[in-house]
Amino acid sequence: YGYNLIDDGFDLSERENNFGIVRRDFTPKPAYLALAKVCRTFADGTPALESESLPGGETVFVFSMGKSCAIWANRRKRIDIETEGPARMTNLMSETLAEAVSNAQVTVGPLDIVFINNKLAKARKGTLR
Repeated sequence: YGYNLIDDGFDLSERENNFGIVRRDFTPKPAYLALAKVCRTFADGTPALESESLPGGETVFVFSMGKSCAIWANRRKRIDIETEGPARMTNLMSETLAEAVSNAQVTVGPLDIVFINNKLAKARKGTLR
């Protein structure tokens, strides 16, 4: 969520003036783009959150809603992902990481969130498949 929609001051050094997700001239900040990505991705369906502990102490989280999901981890980690069919994988800024694939290796972490426009294949212990 956003604290303010629009920056409400002119002093760039004053934090409270700069909490908007868009600038005073209505140009979007990265926070606006991220919020828009989440809203577009998860527009319908029943939300579900799952987690999986991996060797090494990492935990991978999967939030799914409808046919879309987002994957991230508590620490930066490269993982293999398998989907039920061809999928587009993007990051929080909507940059394409992989296109029309059902298998991919991606890096996930607290700020490295991967959005997928298809369901993950059935889970197998120890892997995101």
